[in-house]
Amino acid sequence: MSAVAPATEAQPLLELREVHARFPSSAGVVRALDGVSLTVAHGETLGLVGESGCGKSTLGRVALGLTRASAGEVRLDGIELTALRGERLRQLRKRMQMVFQDPVSSLDPRMTVGQTIAEPLGELGVVARAARPARVRELLELVGLPAAFASRYPAQLSGGQAQRVAIARALGVEPELLVADEAVSAVDVSVGAQIVNLLDDLRRELGIAYLFVSHDLAVVEHVSDRLAVMYLGTIVEQGPAEQVFRSPQHPYTVALLSATPAPDPAQARRRERIILRGDVPSPVDPPSGCRFRTRCPIGPLAHPERTVCAERAPALAPTPAGQLAACHFAGELVAPVLGTAALEHG
Repeated sequence: MSAVAPATEAQPLLELREVHARFPSSAGVVRALDGVSLTVAHGETLGLVGESGCGKSTLGRVALGLTRASAGEVRLDGIELTALRGERLRQLRKRMQMVFQDPVSSLDPRMTVGQTIAEPLGELGVVARAARPARVRELLELVGLPAAFASRYPAQLSGGQAQRVAIARALGVEPELLVADEAVSAVDVSVGAQIVNLLDDLRRELGIAYLFVSHDLAVVEHVSDRLAVMYLGTIVEQGPAEQVFRSPQHPYTVALLSATPAPDPAQARRRERIILRGDVPSPVDPPSGCRFRTRCPIGPLAHPERTVCAERAPALAPTPAGQLAACHFAGELVAPVLGTAALEHG
């Protein structure tokens, strides 16, 4: 077992170092995560975006130890989770919880809301039995639900109410990190906005850090301090959210942002939509070199002389714009995403 590193102010709450996750399938070995490294600081929200199947949810589950990494390290305040087993890992999980995509299916239909919220309090020894009803009422109030909801069953809840119950259950053990895996994708837009605002309020009130997994860039932009963009099991861009949205450096990030509705009609008219060619390659047999090269508008498809894209995988390296990007020609495709302050001012 690795030695436990002492926590320092500069030490991240969550750290993934060169994490791999591989799973057998009928077609071969699925390379769901391939050398992913990232950090989440105390009290920070890191947004994680990318197309369906890129590995976002797997990354969240690996971060919490729900899925074991095939290689690499996952650390919580310097403690290497990949080296832990049994009760020690179980106790550390009090410090990190997950809110799942489908709120209704994540709740046991045979248990009342009160029982659902109280269950982890007892299992992890957080609250004495006599104090649990009061703690349940407190948690319901925290997420904006009346105490009377404690006697309801999941089938009696709307999608938004069920997600609030799921959040209350996760908050009961007072976690430092919450992984929100597509937490608003199963509810309508107005309810989703309420849940996002609730999560943002809870972060300010409780000091929780979030790994916010979503395919919705508008939501991620609203809540994130930093942004990580995934493609086919790898991180292709990472940096301060405002900077990535203002001046994306990886062509995949540029394409994602070009497809996002612009709030300003004038900005929308100036924006050029980038349509990527083909489908996402199979994670069983990803392309050599840069995994994005088979769809990239500035790679060998448009410039056959750029053989480096097939020969060598680009490192996630600093760019002049201030963030990290894994592209041999980072920054070349920024111009088509019009209407941002950086572009309007040259």
